[in-house]
Amino acid sequence: MKYQLLSEFGNEKGEFYLELMRLEIAEDKKNKEQQWGWLQDNFLGELPNNGPAKPDTPTIEQWSDNHENSGWKAVKSDIYRNPDKVKISSIRAKLSINKTPEYEFELHHYSDFKYEFERWFEERNQDVTWKYQIKIISDYKFNCNYLKLDSLSYNEMLFILLGFSPIALKNEAFFINFEMLGYKKNTFRDNLSEWLMRNTLEANLLYQKLDFQQERVETFKFIDWAQSKKLLVELGERTLHPNTESTIYRELLKSEYINNCEQNEIWPWSKSKSDSLLAYFILHLSDSGIIPINNPWKTMKPYILQNGKTRLSKLRDRLKNTNPNGYREIDELIARINS
Repeated sequence: MKYQLLSEFGNEKGEFYLELMRLEIAEDKKNKEQQWGWLQDNFLGELPNNGPAKPDTPTIEQWSDNHENSGWKAVKSDIYRNPDKVKISSIRAKLSINKTPEYEFELHHYSDFKYEFERWFEERNQDVTWKYQIKIISDYKFNCNYLKLDSLSYNEMLFILLGFSPIALKNEAFFINFEMLGYKKNTFRDNLSEWLMRNTLEANLLYQKLDFQQERVETFKFIDWAQSKKLLVELGERTLHPNTESTIYRELLKSEYINNCEQNEIWPWSKSKSDSLLAYFILHLSDSGIIPINNPWKTMKPYILQNGKTRLSKLRDRLKNTNPNGYREIDELIARINS
């Protein structure tokens, strides 16, 4: 059996998520540059190189010497103040409960500097790992071949739902700390796992599925659950003539009756259109001789995905005495397909 991810991006869902992550990393880089500027201002001297390898943290002696040479006054061994008072910010003055002076001494604390310096490199290195993870994931084109296995690991199930190829997980050098099973109990979480839980419905739905909180899950159980959540859809055998299929697809897409998708993917019926209108469309495709008269619902099932659960054949029975809203536009659409 063949399957497809069910989303407005189809099997390209993963690339959409990867691009969102790239944008966040780019924004993080800008923030890191600003934070590095703060560290330099607090050190009052030339900081070690911020290259890939973390340098030794500047000692309190180095930090103090820079402050002494810059004319700052020691308050304590690890606290220095600016020789001149500076004007406090208007924002701070407004937020202060008590009346604040207009000017005050600026203080530098070595403990603050040391903490922020070491955190800067820790976060920067996590971003570097995250960037490599994205690169590795993007190197493998997604498909549903893993669904042929008898069972799947928790991380493999999540990657499938996200549109990522589970093959990427075999790169242990960059995924050694990536583990979504028992996420909230994990003592260490990398940037990728935190981002997925914060930004994706798939990660949260899978986490809430308590039956799947185990090392491996039988694949058929995962497929049934993913289909029930409308995250995955089975692709049936397509029997229409290629020219007929292309014409129907082109006209439906142009008229926005189906969401943006590729012709070889399932075509999601627009959420702004009723399933009754879809039933009317398929019925009149059959009446017009565009598709076979015998069981038109079965013919079109591998092509168009309805929004609701009521069988289209049942919806058809309700159309015997009335037409759904928008039926005239459907008549015009069928005329174009048949021309």
